[in-house]
Amino acid sequence: MQFRQWAGAPGKGLGVDGTESAVLVALDPQGEAGQVVFDGEFRDGAQAGTAHYEGRLVQDTGSFEGAAGVIMLVAFDVPVEMREEVDRWYEEEHVPLLMRAPGWLRARRYEVTAMGPGTRRFTSLAFHQLADVSVLESRERAFARSTEWRARLERGGTWFGQAGRWVYACR
Repeated sequence: MQFRQWAGAPGKGLGVDGTESAVLVALDPQGEAGQVVFDGEFRDGAQAGTAHYEGRLVQDTGSFEGAAGVIMLVAFDVPVEMREEVDRWYEEEHVPLLMRAPGWLRARRYEVTAMGPGTRRFTSLAFHQLADVSVLESRERAFARSTEWRARLERGGTWFGQAGRWVYACR
């Protein structure tokens, strides 16, 4: 599969820290035994480089008919003491709420098992396949991002606000 960076609405395609988004080069979600390999190129200010992550599938909402128009990648470096609660939040609340949004096609989460040298540390990668970028403005997504459980996680330390978030258009 090949993707290109989404260049749509203002702010889309930027990391939450304001740096330019990674340009996703290749993603093979059908890897061996639920593995994912993510290779990309990124530009962080004036610094360019590559990113490589490997992960083990921990959640998948299942396949869908048709093709996604957009991939959203969310990456966290979850503290060890928070991982169990974050997994429960994703599985019991966040992903089910997102999947109610018309056009939210699939969500897959991976536990990072390996990363390339010099790569920004993440322990969790979530790939969301969407019909188009307008799904990101849905009421369902807004609600999924406004629950008390999510607010508690946000208050649990700086790790939540330091997540990487990128949006890509499929080509």
